[in-house]
Amino acid sequence: MNKKQKSRLIIFMLVILVASNYSPFRSWKWYYYSSADGNFTFGEFPEKGLNLKIMEREWAQYRLEQRPADSSIYRSFAINPLKFWLWKDYLFMTATSIRTKFGQIAY
Repeated sequence: MNKKQKSRLIIFMLVILVASNYSPFRSWKWYYYSSADGNFTFGEFPEKGLNLKIMEREWAQYRLEQRPADSSIYRSFAINPLKFWLWKDYLFMTATSIRTKFGQIAY
């Protein structure tokens, strides 16, 4: 591999890296959540105004009306390790650490 080919390869890799990080689709985040039995589902689309606070409100309403045995919501979207800019969204914290950091979440 000569010097010209190496420089082309490096430029190509940089273009791919920049394009993947500054794509207009990069900011579109779709997250899906569900109860264990699948009776409650929610799609979080921040760009459309469907955010986590709306899901919490709907989940509280569902829990009051349906009284499910399992009161947990589960992430039902796949983690894509190649999208390194979303790694911060994939971190898992236990309920205790969430309460310690953010306080009690009211439902």
